[in-house]
Amino acid sequence: MTAAKLATIGERLFNQLTQRMRETDRFLSPTDFSVLRWHEEIGQLAKADPPHASILRSMLAHMMGDVENFERNLDRAGVIGATNMQVAMSKLTGYSNLGFATKALDIYRNFVDIRYQNLDDNLCYAGICGGFQKASTLMKQARLANLELQERGLLTKLSEAAETLSHWPVSDDQCAQVIDAAGEVLREHELFWQETYPRFSVNPKSGTVSMKLRVNATPEFAAEMTMSTADKLIDRDLASLPFYVSFVGTAN
Repeated sequence: MTAAKLATIGERLFNQLTQRMRETDRFLSPTDFSVLRWHEEIGQLAKADPPHASILRSMLAHMMGDVENFERNLDRAGVIGATNMQVAMSKLTGYSNLGFATKALDIYRNFVDIRYQNLDDNLCYAGICGGFQKASTLMKQARLANLELQERGLLTKLSEAAETLSHWPVSDDQCAQVIDAAGEVLREHELFWQETYPRFSVNPKSGTVSMKLRVNATPEFAAEMTMSTADKLIDRDLASLPFYVSFVGTAN
């Protein structure tokens, strides 16, 4: 198989998986026809391009909620030729979608920076990993470098959240722990949060920041998910923080 043909197959699979990832609101079943087909095609690609195939396998495991295989395939990709940045950005995406905010925050701190020229694509991940103060620092870097950033509305909201939470102060690590609790509830019900970014509300008067995650569930079930998250926060002595997460049901 020629290198050009290989590149075309790998690119096609990556685009298909990325598009499905954007559309998926719950874990894919191992018996889903698309999953079975992708497994077969990735297996063919692996004979000639093992690092790329491992990254694609990690994407598929991510969409199935298979955390063990998601991590294992990315670690293997790093060993057999993928760059540290490729592995890190894939982990950042997967951990963010699956609600592992603390893990995502660690990667965000180490791999999103103006020196890597990746602010425009990745700065907005701050919201779903709780990295408000880190995002504020990155935005200052961008202003000093006269770097124009996209998603200005979201970045403004992240900046407002960082400013509000800094007065308590509430750390990014604490915010990530709150999101971790919500992520556990998401995974218990095999759901992904919807939309490209979470929705934020900042109340400067009360000094609170809320994050709303839309899910494919009824409003009543989403309310139960919010209560389950609150119970976890109470157990972990995090319920009194001025940052909280709630779920919004989008199904009838």
